[in-house]
Amino acid sequence: MSASRLRPVAVGVLAVTAALSFVGCTGGATSPAPPGGSATGGGITEPSAVAPKAASGLLDQTTITVCYFGSAALEELQKAAPAFTEYTKGKVNVEFVTIPTAQVLPGTLALLKQGGACDVVDENPMYSTAIRPYLQPLTNYVENPDLLNPGVYDMGDFPKAALDLLSGTDGTLYGLPITTDAALVMYRKDLFDQWGLTMPALPNALNWDQFYDVAKKVKAKLAETGPKGMRPLALMANTQNGGPAFSGMAMWSAGSELFDGRTPLFDKAEAKKGFDYWTGLGPSGIDVTTADVTSNDFNEVLTSFQQGNAAIAIEWPSAANTLEDPAESPKTAGKIGYSLLPYATTPDQPRMFASVHSLALTKDTDAAEAAFEFAAWFSSKEVGLDYAKRGGINSGRASVMNDPAIVAIRPEFPATIEAAKLYHPNPDQLSYFDFMNQVIGPNTNAVFAGTMNAETALAKMQSDAEAYIKKGA
Repeated sequence: MSASRLRPVAVGVLAVTAALSFVGCTGGATSPAPPGGSATGGGITEPSAVAPKAASGLLDQTTITVCYFGSAALEELQKAAPAFTEYTKGKVNVEFVTIPTAQVLPGTLALLKQGGACDVVDENPMYSTAIRPYLQPLTNYVENPDLLNPGVYDMGDFPKAALDLLSGTDGTLYGLPITTDAALVMYRKDLFDQWGLTMPALPNALNWDQFYDVAKKVKAKLAETGPKGMRPLALMANTQNGGPAFSGMAMWSAGSELFDGRTPLFDKAEAKKGFDYWTGLGPSGIDVTTADVTSNDFNEVLTSFQQGNAAIAIEWPSAANTLEDPAESPKTAGKIGYSLLPYATTPDQPRMFASVHSLALTKDTDAAEAAFEFAAWFSSKEVGLDYAKRGGINSGRASVMNDPAIVAIRPEFPATIEAAKLYHPNPDQLSYFDFMNQVIGPNTNAVFAGTMNAETALAKMQSDAEAYIKKGA
């Protein structure tokens, strides 16, 4: 659910097919050490390193293959690979298979089902139900001091909500986070200052009634003084991906769980409350959205904000680098404030759609220790600081995302890490990504388009959800 640029470049659909023909995994067979034990029987010369065995040059000579979707995360992994080879004293090389961005789930599954094609993949909470059966637990690796220095690594640096999403119901961890993205309220700080409007300091957020009040005041100020052509708010109400994700987040913000097991809950008061708040921003409510709200996707929302057509944008801040670049975005650079999405219950209500990407080990890797050491090294604080400074992914670490030197060049980071603490788990009885696109998106879009009222849309959402479950989707 995130992108690194306003106009992301698509990865070729033939990438998986071509890579399958030429890329294999090699390396001596290894097995995880028992918890707290040693896989080496000694010889560690770099005990203070985050990945001691790798840093000591004690891994077998091998090549690992990382299978990842085309993204900013993949770009950073590829840039870092030579440094990891050097870190291992030349013992481990890293190769990559690029999965087309539009085929993340089927592409990843195709590689995993083939067996032996990948050592490391992304364990993404959106697809955990489908992918986790092909992964191995990380417990034995994490608890082996030869493979991971827990004090240097500091697992507690990641938001607990992110680690929970990468873990089974018994707490078993399957992936090490490398980025934790979350949608934010981005607003024109310069205009808010001019109009005498304020937003709460982090980690506080507005509740929905307060957000409505701000949106109405922005609308009134724009009518009085301009800028001409600017609307109060840009958001996504399209039928696919972002549109339904935000509608679901609004319902979560009011305490709705959407499902009880396999029973849909769209007919409950909590769902109605959140849905009414979200759709009430559109033409049928307080009418503060841009005219193209029903077709807006990620690029359209941020382009509208970038070009000065909206004073507020509710969106993932993945393109903040562009929005904060004076050359590319003179109307927004240095003028953006970042806040958390509104809530309808309590400020700590989990309500964020989880955009977490990680490094996970496949069950059939024959270079497990090397694969884990790469995952541990890349997700460490030191490496995270390095790629954050370059304008790369955010690392998901509080110490990186709140580092003053990093915040000076990545001002969206403090709000993003606070939002990541409010991740809401997806329903685990179905493919939520597919469900929201088939059921939540079209019905939400219809309200913003004025072809259905909110009450009718929720009733249809309930019946569509029941039919979706009944057909075994």
